[in-house]
Amino acid sequence: MMNNNKLTGILPDSLGNLLKINKIFLGGNMITGHIPSSLGRLTTLGNLDLQDNQFIGLVPASLGNLSLMGLSLSRNKLVGPLPPQIAQIQGLNYLDLSYNPLELGQIPNWLAKINLFSLRLVNTRIKGNLPQWLSSSSIGTLDLSCNELKGTLPTWLGNMSILWSLNLSNNGFYSTIPNEFKNLSLQSVDLHSNNFSGPLEFLFDLPRAKYYYLDVSGNAFTGPIDKDIGSKLAMEPITSLILSNNPLGGRIPESIGNLTRLQVLELAENQILGTIPKKVLNLEKLEEFDVSRNRLYGEIPPHKANIPTSSFLGNSDLCGTPLPPCKHL
Repeated sequence: MMNNNKLTGILPDSLGNLLKINKIFLGGNMITGHIPSSLGRLTTLGNLDLQDNQFIGLVPASLGNLSLMGLSLSRNKLVGPLPPQIAQIQGLNYLDLSYNPLELGQIPNWLAKINLFSLRLVNTRIKGNLPQWLSSSSIGTLDLSCNELKGTLPTWLGNMSILWSLNLSNNGFYSTIPNEFKNLSLQSVDLHSNNFSGPLEFLFDLPRAKYYYLDVSGNAFTGPIDKDIGSKLAMEPITSLILSNNPLGGRIPESIGNLTRLQVLELAENQILGTIPKKVLNLEKLEEFDVSRNRLYGEIPPHKANIPTSSFLGNSDLCGTPLPPCKHL
C-alpha cells in the first residue's frame, strides 16, 4: 500500500509483470500518464485503487480480464467512452469512477451485468433519467450526485431492497418522494440541491429507515417540521440533519432535543418562527447548529457549544449571546 505518499511519474508497463500481486493501492498521489493496459495480466489482483491522481486517457479495456472486488479510479482526468469490458470483471462489487470528465451522457446499460453493491459516478456528466435496470440490482450504495439527471423519482426505486445509502444531490430532479420509498431500509440520504417538493414528514415516517445522515436542503419541501420528529424510530440514530433552504414553516420542534446522537442541525433559510428550544441547543454532541435567515425571536438559550454568530443572523427579533443582548429584558 502506497497511498498518500506524493509519488510522481508514470506507472511503467512492467507493473504488469508482477503476476502474484493481489492488491494495488496507489491512491492520493500525483501519478500521471495513462493507466497501463498491462495491468490486465494481473489475474491474481483483488483490488485496484488509483483514485486521486492525475491519470489521463481511456480506462483500459484489458481490466476486463481481472477478478476484482473493488475498482476505484475516481478523481483523475480519465475520459470516455468507458469500455464495456468492465462488465466482464469477475467478482466486482465496488466501482467508483467519480470526478472524471467521462462525458458519460447516460449510465451505461452494461453495468446491469455486474453484481455491484456500491456504484459511485459522481460528476461524470450523466444526463437524462435513472435507468430502470437499477430496480433489479443488488446496489446498496448509490452515489450519482453532481450530474445532470432530471425528471421525477421513479416508483421502482422502492424495489431496490438492499439500498441503504442514496445520494442524488446536485441534479435536476423534481417530484414528491414516491410512496414506494417506504420499502427501503435507508440509513444515509442526500437529496440536496434539486427541486423535490411535498410534505417533509413522509421521510421521517419511513418504517424501515434508520437514518444517521439526512440532507434535503435546497429543495421545495414544505413544512412545518413534524413536532414529533424526535420520537420517530427512523430518526433515532441521526447524527446529521440538514433541512436548510426549503420553505419550511412552523416552529423548531422541542422533540429534536431527544435526538441524543445529533451532531449537525442545519435549518437555515426557511420560514421557521418562534423561539429556540433550550433542550435542542444543549444537545450534548451538537457541534454545528445553523438557524440563520428565518423568523425566530426571543433570547437565545444559554448553551455550551461554540456556535458562531453567523448561525443566528437574519432573525431580526433574536437576541442574546452570541448576538447583542436582549434590550427588553
